[in-house]
Amino acid sequence: MPVRVACPLYVNCLPILHGIRSGAVPFPGELITAPPTGLNKDLAEKKIEVGLISSIEYARHQEDYLLLPEICLNSLGPVMSVGLFSRFPAESLQGRTVILTETSATSQILLKLILRLKFQLTDVEYHELPPDLDRMLNHGPAALLIGDQALEARGRTELHYYDLGQLWLEMTGLPFVYAVFAMHREWVEREPGAAVGVLRSLRESLEYGLAHLPELDREARKTLKYVPEDFGGYFKVLGYHWSDEARQGLLKFYKLAGDWKLAPKCEKLEFFKT
Repeated sequence: MPVRVACPLYVNCLPILHGIRSGAVPFPGELITAPPTGLNKDLAEKKIEVGLISSIEYARHQEDYLLLPEICLNSLGPVMSVGLFSRFPAESLQGRTVILTETSATSQILLKLILRLKFQLTDVEYHELPPDLDRMLNHGPAALLIGDQALEARGRTELHYYDLGQLWLEMTGLPFVYAVFAMHREWVEREPGAAVGVLRSLRESLEYGLAHLPELDREARKTLKYVPEDFGGYFKVLGYHWSDEARQGLLKFYKLAGDWKLAPKCEKLEFFKT
């Protein structure tokens, strides 16, 4: 059976996938696309071998997963595609309802931490809905969106917009890691050569994508229903590589999530060693 590797088909993943999807980089397996929460479930249920999953999922499965080195999805400051859209200033959401997109896992926890720690909101009710902004705002005055839906919603100038990457930077001074490539330890132990092959292809595909950003910009503009005015810099605000600061940022997120009992405690990151 070929290696099954899954990745969300959001615009922010285009650089990672471009070399493989264009045929410029050979890929030793089957590439699957799905929403982040679907990929989280598929990896946990071993329906795939490798997945670009919500970063909080590693904390939840730290005993079972290894991280793929070199590649992750992060930002130092604004990310543009993870945001809170609100009819009121964030400070006025005390005692109100915030609607969370059901396609997110990490960003839900990140938003709860930001509202609690940065805006001192202690009484907020949260509900989940599919990522339809108008429907979400019919059920509460503020909504969390991620990915392409968040990019498109930035055209809604009547709403207050809060970029969660920027707010995290203001809180911590660190990058935020939104998604990580993870794989089951037992699969890696059984198929280390396959894991090396996947890493090599993903690395080469990302290198190819980052070398062809104008192509990705054109593809993204065809994909999005609404293109924000500042979209031209989108791929440059995103980070696609692990760094010491990214590791620190992720561990800081895990510590805060653990302290507030939003996720299991996770104090170390374990990477697949080639």
